[in-house]
Amino acid sequence: MTTTRRMTSARLAVIVLSLAACSSEPAAGQTADVEAADVRTPDATTVVHGDPPPEGWRWESYQDVQIAVPQDWDYGIVGRPWCQRADDEKPFVGRPGPVREIACSGAEDAVEPGQKVSTGGQFVWFGLPPDSALDLVQTPNETNVISDGHGGSDRAVVQAGTVSIVVQAPAELRAQIISTVRLAEIDHNGCAAVPPYAGHPKWGPSGPEVTEYTDIKGISACSYVDAELVGSLRLNPEQATEAIAAIASAPVGGGPFNPAALCVPVEDESDDVAQLILQVDAAAAGTIVLSYGGCSSTGLDDGTAVRTLTRDSVQPFIQGPNRVYHWGSSLLDPIFAPDE
Repeated sequence: MTTTRRMTSARLAVIVLSLAACSSEPAAGQTADVEAADVRTPDATTVVHGDPPPEGWRWESYQDVQIAVPQDWDYGIVGRPWCQRADDEKPFVGRPGPVREIACSGAEDAVEPGQKVSTGGQFVWFGLPPDSALDLVQTPNETNVISDGHGGSDRAVVQAGTVSIVVQAPAELRAQIISTVRLAEIDHNGCAAVPPYAGHPKWGPSGPEVTEYTDIKGISACSYVDAELVGSLRLNPEQATEAIAAIASAPVGGGPFNPAALCVPVEDESDDVAQLILQVDAAAAGTIVLSYGGCSSTGLDDGTAVRTLTRDSVQPFIQGPNRVYHWGSSLLDPIFAPDE
């Protein structure tokens, strides 16, 4: 299992959106030259599952790992070259994404500039940078600090199960962040590390039609790639109600679709389905599948009807930790491209 992925036009990416009352190569359509901190931070005021983070902090999840960071940290990409760091860059949480291939000078220094807070910045990366020479042993169900401040750097590497985490921050803050690392089958937003469709090709959305949801308390959006959790966010009641209304307003029919002649067939896409899970405080609970990574499998499926992806129905769920860098068709550019 690896922490970096290459998306193809024939593969489906996954978003699971859970609505709860209480509880690197770009693919076609990818926007180019993404900076490290150009995404909005979603609402993070409610912990649906598990313990709360330290005061003033928030949880971040990736696969079956959770880690806490200060609430005001931004979002970015694993392996952002230190010499391309923006002057106004904020500390950020990085997930795998497109990175410009560029060689920064200074590798011959006693401490590589990218591993110093003063020049390389502060961040948590879910995954090692592409140029890493580390060969880490994956240890399921174990968390180990592999290195911390080696050679006078401000960087630590933690192996949490199958996930490698890079933490770069001043020593005291770095230790605080590392102390929060934990393994979790279900994350703080109620998102499962392993999606319900994994290994179950007949699994599908169920429950009421999207137009029938009322008294909405919130939505947790769980993002999956290759049947692995890569991020999650939660919308508050007002945001969630607006998002459900946007889905309900989307035209029935699915898509946008590429012409069939442009689609490359795959043997089995059953473990690469995108989905939205809605749980209401009434008796009805259900799922909506949001598919966007495949060539011909795009749309919003609530088990009753498949609706067309629209910008208003998709954007609320792909902010911050759920930022999407690859999608299956240039037809989706107007839907998935970030705000300028």
